[in-house]
Amino acid sequence: MKFSSYTVLGIITIVVMLYALYLKLDVYAVERNGTIVEMQITEISSDCYFTKGNYSMKLLYEGTTYSKKIPTSFCKNHRVGEILKMKYLPNNESVLFPNESTQGEFIAIGLIIIAGIISIAIGIHDSRNN
Repeated sequence: MKFSSYTVLGIITIVVMLYALYLKLDVYAVERNGTIVEMQITEISSDCYFTKGNYSMKLLYEGTTYSKKIPTSFCKNHRVGEILKMKYLPNNESVLFPNESTQGEFIAIGLIIIAGIISIAIGIHDSRNN
């Protein structure tokens, strides 16, 4: 049985997106079950003025350091030593801002999985017609 490139692409897409979904489950658990705690900034990008960049900060809570990606220009308004309210779940490496939502990421993953299913369907249809 020969698979079309659409079918292979669809299968690869679905597998990769299911893995991405699995990686996001920890973050979702924090969003749904986490509590708001006060964390201290121990390290923050010194220059986040450009629109593109991978900016982050490190936060300390009960002796454990957490890493958090931050939006552009966040470091203009925050400094090392500052206390921030963050959403936290024990035994989880992820922390979120209090109003941060993962809904958009899950919607995007779902749409890409649907595109993978459509690609598989097109591939199956094409292979039956050839």
